Amino acid sequence: MARGASELGSTQDTYTVQASGAGLPTLACKLCGEYPPVKSNAAISEELSRLFSDVTPLPQASCPEEECQNHAVGVDQPDSYQSFGITKSGSQRYRCKACRRTFAVGKSTVRQKQPHKNRLIFSLLMNKSPLRRICEVADIGPEALYGKIDFIYQQCLAFAARREARLPSLLTEGSMYLATDRQDYVVNWNRREDRRNVVLHAVGTADNVTGYVFGMHLNYDQTLDADKVEQQAVNAGDYGTAKPFRRFARCWLKNDYDEALKNSRASGKKPGKASLEAEIDATYNDVAGRLDVEVSDVQEVGRRLPTRGVQIHAEYTLYGHFFFLRQLFGQHGAKLRFFLDQDSGMRAACLAGFQPEIASRRADAFYVRIAKQLTVVEKRQLVAASRAEF
Repeated sequence: MARGASELGSTQDTYTVQASGAGLPTLACKLCGEYPPVKSNAAISEELSRLFSDVTPLPQASCPEEECQNHAVGVDQPDSYQSFGITKSGSQRYRCKACRRTFAVGKSTVRQKQPHKNRLIFSLLMNKSPLRRICEVADIGPEALYGKIDFIYQQCLAFAARREARLPSLLTEGSMYLATDRQDYVVNWNRREDRRNVVLHAVGTADNVTGYVFGMHLNYDQTLDADKVEQQAVNAGDYGTAKPFRRFARCWLKNDYDEALKNSRASGKKPGKASLEAEIDATYNDVAGRLDVEVSDVQEVGRRLPTRGVQIHAEYTLYGHFFFLRQLFGQHGAKLRFFLDQDSGMRAACLAGFQPEIASRRADAFYVRIAKQLTVVEKRQLVAASRAEF
């Protein structure tokens, strides 16, 4: 029987750290007797910062005069600026009411050639047209296409940032039904000499009613240089340090990846039409055999790390995702209900990210299983029967 916190004393630490082999320390909980694996808070914070960097609105243009009182005031403030015509290139010119200086704010397409083709290219991309086909239809070269893809990507991020900045003020009451799922992405080999694929993992959460997706986060950091990270990790002594206490705890290091490939093994889960309870038991038994129960990105022979950027341990992206959601929702008043696959890492990340809401009964989490083998008609019949039962 678990002891209450009052029995241990309100100021006594209710955890102890103990080694579990293979450089993976665990926490021993004095209250319930569980042994959760230790994770790096610094690495989770780094991953959270990375995820928010994509949806942080860029600062608005302001008076370029550093000594001016409007230097940090955006041009959308009519009390601080007045429109002052348009430049030859079509950019809006403003006059600062404080220092009387004029300046121009260029359009997002100011340096682009053929900006009228952006909408066509965006539509073709969303309809999964091959890149060569897009070049043919839009009558542009590959270099121009890649430049426009980068531009469209930045515009999408800016659009999402503006919309989601308003989100906390909208979540004041009612309930939100949120489905979280993971997706694997296989990046094909690009050299005949090395035909191993890069396999990345993404996690996303969508609103079940509207279908709006609150972030689809990939375990890949394009801002890091793999060679520099490897060298800095060696200099910091990461290979001789337990993984949760490393400087680069969230990054896949080369030697660790190679070791994971050597130790790869079959999942142990066998397909079948077992009951939900039996499938849950089987999944727990499989997870219990892992060195770290929260690690789900088990590597297999035929895979490799990306040649550019750094692959992130999937469990840290999971933690970052759920802490991202909590900050995105803000101090909401809505009741949250999460629907998750039976995944130990996902469960741990959800419960950690929303611990205050779960403790106050403002958030719940449910395991779900999708009957993918059924037809649409059979699924609709089951949904109708379930609604009647509830």
